[in-house]
Amino acid sequence: MFAPPSPSAIAGDLQAQERLLSVTDLGVRYAVPGAGFGQPQRYFEVLDDITFDIARGETLGLVGESGSGKSTIGRALLRRIKLSSGRIDFEGRDITNLEGEEVRQLRKRMQLIFQDPYASLNPRMSVGELIAEPLIVHGLARNRDDARDRVLDLLDCVSLPRTTIDRHLHGFSGGQRQRIGIARALALQPAFIVADEPVSALDVSVRAQVINLMQDLQRSMGLSYLFIGHDLGVIRHISQRIAIIHSGRIIEIGDRDSIYQRPQHPYSRALLAAIPVPVPGGRVKSSVAAPAGSRVEVSRSLPGCRYRARCPVAIARCSEETPRLKQVTPTHAVACWQH
Repeated sequence: MFAPPSPSAIAGDLQAQERLLSVTDLGVRYAVPGAGFGQPQRYFEVLDDITFDIARGETLGLVGESGSGKSTIGRALLRRIKLSSGRIDFEGRDITNLEGEEVRQLRKRMQLIFQDPYASLNPRMSVGELIAEPLIVHGLARNRDDARDRVLDLLDCVSLPRTTIDRHLHGFSGGQRQRIGIARALALQPAFIVADEPVSALDVSVRAQVINLMQDLQRSMGLSYLFIGHDLGVIRHISQRIAIIHSGRIIEIGDRDSIYQRPQHPYSRALLAAIPVPVPGGRVKSSVAAPAGSRVEVSRSLPGCRYRARCPVAIARCSEETPRLKQVTPTHAVACWQH
């Protein structure tokens, strides 16, 4: 067995950048209801052995299919759910076991941009009230009037007219609502933002505008993002590094060009081969074939690689031992027994 790489090695070369967030061996599990009297409690392993770093001013893209654990990672980093194992360090401080007021103070430095701008914003509140609310809750403003100047500055930051401060949401498009959500997330001047599929609910025509806005804000404010998404084109555009997750485990992580041009894990290759490419008069075929019976999913409670039932290159060891991330280049790691 090889020695697992350190979190700094998995993150790539971050020596030139200050490390903002470090996640080591993070695990999350949920109790399965229905255990009989005298029977041991059973658990569902949502996340297992999650390890990565994010530098100041960096965007790490997190890609995976639905149910793979992407959003759970974001919630765990924000300390919204309890960890079963592992450690989270933020700005040089261990935040793994923070509770109560300490978590509340942490909210000033870590914020969330939601997926659906229609469901995440209260339609009964004006734009000014929505953006001012975090400032009032955290004691940075006494009331809405006291926060007005800060709210106007935030509207400028997200390229919305200042006149929108007194309007309600019913007159805004999805893209405009998401800009309001971004302004609300920026109100407390965070260093780190979890963007949980922030453009997937928007029209294609406005996605690029919101992505460009997020990049402009990152450059001007030094923000770091964990950008969660399904759209591989968007992920490639906004991210410096990319992590691919399957069934609760990160199976590959590396710099953007390395992941897209030289994917190492069979799942990564299959995922990237599924990107639609316009070819007049024909369909693009995947270069990765799955074995017969590949729709059978592997239980997360069993040892071994969770992709093995669908993997075209699986070997006996894949069913016996769980592969851990191993460096294939200084900035690229993969969890596969073929490497």
